[in-house]
Amino acid sequence: MDWNKAKNILIIAFIITNVFLFYHIFKELNENFFYSVKDETIQDVKKVLRERDIVVKANVPKRVPNLPILKVRYERFNGGNLAKKILGNYKQTDNKYFNSDRNEMIEVSCNNKLFTYEKKLMTSNVKAISLEEAKKIADKFIKKYGFYNDNVKYWDTKIKNNGEYEVIYKQIYNGRFLDDMDNDEQENTSLGMKVLVNNTGVIKFTKKWLISDGAKSYAKRVIPSTKALLMAIEKIRDIIPEGETAVITDISLGYCLDVYGFDTFIDDKWYEMESFYASPYWRICLKDKKCIYITAYE
Repeated sequence: MDWNKAKNILIIAFIITNVFLFYHIFKELNENFFYSVKDETIQDVKKVLRERDIVVKANVPKRVPNLPILKVRYERFNGGNLAKKILGNYKQTDNKYFNSDRNEMIEVSCNNKLFTYEKKLMTSNVKAISLEEAKKIADKFIKKYGFYNDNVKYWDTKIKNNGEYEVIYKQIYNGRFLDDMDNDEQENTSLGMKVLVNNTGVIKFTKKWLISDGAKSYAKRVIPSTKALLMAIEKIRDIIPEGETAVITDISLGYCLDVYGFDTFIDDKWYEMESFYASPYWRICLKDKKCIYITAYE
């Protein structure tokens, strides 16, 4: 055995291992380095909000960490694999897949970045179900077909027409929300998963999701939640008419992408973007789930 060569290999392996460990330790320390907001400051900010008829019924985060900018891209869906998993036997026409016996259809559109499943109802035997039952049906669907994982978080259930409910799930990254600032939650524009259900089961499902390629830059300190609340006052009063009390139900720190502000984004051409960035934002939500986003960097 060539001991000199073996020794050199061991030294190189040792260096690589230490570099790897140093990177991850530094990354963890960098993100976990934080300062805390004082209770007195939180109470002072709440008082200012009350003077503008805004009530905080949510935990005001004290922890102020360092966060990086993320590099992200849209998930691409494989229509054939999903059709085999969900439809079983199917026929394909372009980017659409059909199982006529079960009146089901799958479509992968927008450069394979938007997935849609639909089931055509052949009966009018639709009965009322509860919000809880609707969520159970949706949960079962996304778990059965592999759409549920640790990056999925239930968001809301909306009452629709004809005994239907839309159950909405949003994306999280490392425990923080990953959103797109779209309060309208339109089917072809907003991130997330939307499951339309009634008493017969799931009748429509859409998914538009992101994949993170890691941090674009070193983590930087974000503004405290109290400053974000003060910055959100006028935006909140723009949403809630004067004379009506605004109720804040959630204050969270996470990531947002704003493709609508990019020069390359025109109308519905979001799917032409290959990669872009998600920056730290404070998300302040009202009781009707409408949210205000405040950039978390100075």
